[in-house]
Amino acid sequence: ILLIGVFFVSWASILVRMCGSDSTTIAFFRMFFSAIMISFTIPFYKKQWFIKKSDLMISVLSGIFLGLHFFTWIASLKLTSISSSVVLVTTQPVFVAILGFLILREKVGLVGIFAIILSMIGSYFVASGDLQIDSIHLKGDILAILGAVFAGSYLFIGRFVRRRVDLIPYVMVVYGVSAVVLLILGLLFSNFRLPSNNNDYLLFFLMAL
Repeated sequence: ILLIGVFFVSWASILVRMCGSDSTTIAFFRMFFSAIMISFTIPFYKKQWFIKKSDLMISVLSGIFLGLHFFTWIASLKLTSISSSVVLVTTQPVFVAILGFLILREKVGLVGIFAIILSMIGSYFVASGDLQIDSIHLKGDILAILGAVFAGSYLFIGRFVRRRVDLIPYVMVVYGVSAVVLLILGLLFSNFRLPSNNNDYLLFFLMAL
């Protein structure tokens, strides 16, 4: 199941680069279409919908972090190479491990520490190599790392809620909040525009799918 998930996730950066729309527009429609797709499961969902207020608040926070992840990461794909952006954004498990240690006092272990150090060294080489190209590539790398931090926070927070809240209600809240956050960010930064190319809507659909 994990390998299948990785295969489909691996298409995201390619589809983003094929889009002609602004990065925030892409991020919004990616989450908006995802929320719509998940909503189609509602008639078939027979389990408990109720979410406690505390779990709902955590789910909303998780959605905010997911929105920030897509806001920064998709922006990075417009500035740096796909390989650099994806290598850096997938350091998110490092930040999950760091948060687990700082907040929950979870032991990372020698293997984990070695993996974190290796990941940081690799990130340094990617960023320093892109800096030799131009400062725009470096800016894209920084946005990708921020995307990893936000994604790591989203995953870390989700660990608490998913023990008590079933997948469909959790995802409905998170995707919905994420889409709203991205719409607000797009309006604040004045970079949300409806696509002029209808082909982009197909790409948004494929990203969400």
